[in-house]
Amino acid sequence: MKKSLLAVLFLTSICFGADRSRYAPDTIVPYLVASVNAPSYIRDIAQYKCDGIRDDYEINLAITDSNTAGYGLIPLSEGTFNLRAPIKPDRNITLEGVGQRSVVKKPSGLWSALTVNAANADTHVHVADSNGFQANDEVYLAANNKTDFSAEYYTITSVVGNIINLTPSVDDAYTTAQSAILTNEFPAIRIGKTGLGSYNRSNVEIKGIKIEGNYANRNSDNKLAYRNSLIEIEASSATESNNIRITDVQLYNATACSIYSHYAKRVFVHGLIANNTKGKANWGIQIGGASRDVVVENCHEVDSNYGFYACEEVNNLSVTDCSFGSNQTSALLIGLNDGPMTFSACNFYDFEKVGMTSTQAGSFGTLIGCNFTQLSSSAYPIMNLTGASTYTLIGNRLIKGTPYAETSSVNISGDDCILLGNYIRHKFTGTAKTSAAVNIASTADDTTVALNRIFDGGGLDINDLGTSSFVLTPAAGAAINDNTD
Repeated sequence: MKKSLLAVLFLTSICFGADRSRYAPDTIVPYLVASVNAPSYIRDIAQYKCDGIRDDYEINLAITDSNTAGYGLIPLSEGTFNLRAPIKPDRNITLEGVGQRSVVKKPSGLWSALTVNAANADTHVHVADSNGFQANDEVYLAANNKTDFSAEYYTITSVVGNIINLTPSVDDAYTTAQSAILTNEFPAIRIGKTGLGSYNRSNVEIKGIKIEGNYANRNSDNKLAYRNSLIEIEASSATESNNIRITDVQLYNATACSIYSHYAKRVFVHGLIANNTKGKANWGIQIGGASRDVVVENCHEVDSNYGFYACEEVNNLSVTDCSFGSNQTSALLIGLNDGPMTFSACNFYDFEKVGMTSTQAGSFGTLIGCNFTQLSSSAYPIMNLTGASTYTLIGNRLIKGTPYAETSSVNISGDDCILLGNYIRHKFTGTAKTSAAVNIASTADDTTVALNRIFDGGGLDINDLGTSSFVLTPAAGAAINDNTD
């Protein structure tokens, strides 16, 4: 109890500026990790003191010791924590900083081609340039300089000239037949396992920290998919990572995803701020790999290729009170066939291409009370929903940024669709209606299109609705072209 109280007093003192005099002489706050540039009075009371070079070592040591003791809370001081390998929270661990003053920083990206291609589980590689690689770095061997989901990761044991000696990871079961690239592009925080395996990481919380990626140092061609995300939640089809909370975290300059979730169950993301730089393989928040029971709320994500990306049989996804801005595509939904999924009270703004696109073949769920505002230079539809799914759109505002005559603002191809009370500003131009503001093709019964407002021409095309469709859409000067059989 005394140790828990001291930890709370520590966090309180950091937040409100108390000084060292609050603590008795020789007080040590259990499992407190102090950065190299933390105030001296904080370093004096910290159980673990970082050197500013390889701070992942002290943080992971604190996690291991805390988990062994059954304690659970790892407080990070203010200051900068420099990584050479990922932070790896264990089960029942809370990693908590003091907001944007606790900065976790990835190293500059290192990439080298191999002069001799590596085979599975090689213990050394010949690289074209070993500059920057160090012993104990975590590195990946990738098959090529494009997306490689199955890259193996290793730990460097030594660097001798351009020969790098490696130890294969004990918890990686991926096998890459032949590798041609060596890189240190690891996630800043890895929750669970990277690779196929038999264990997970459950009851983990990441709270009140800022993570800085290394997008400026990236290799412009190499993607490594989710491997170089800022936070990776990873398990396998056999064992999921459960009860993961990410709250009040700031993520900047991700090379791949801000957050990547794969085979995770019961994931809660709240208060996230993610500010990236649009480029190759930049996906913002990605929920995939049969993740389920995922809640994302009160988050803000900008400047990614895809602000929100969901794929591969996601089940029970809720996204609420979030904003996604200045992305190429605000939301991309593919391969979703478990549902239900709900987007409510979200703001998708200044997107360059499509606000939301879906090619999945399952139950989409509901899009309610959302706002879509397209950039004025975009020649794309606001929304493109296909894949023979059930789409329900209620009370949304969809504003097309520029007059454009060749593309509908909303394209929907699904079963049993409902469009109710939406406001759609198409900004159609031209003397003839070359494209409808809203184009709906549904082959099932019970499709309902009612009480929507469609402005600036283009009208509404309804094709092949079911036998019990109901259509009532007053629109300012917009014709209804009903092609139902």
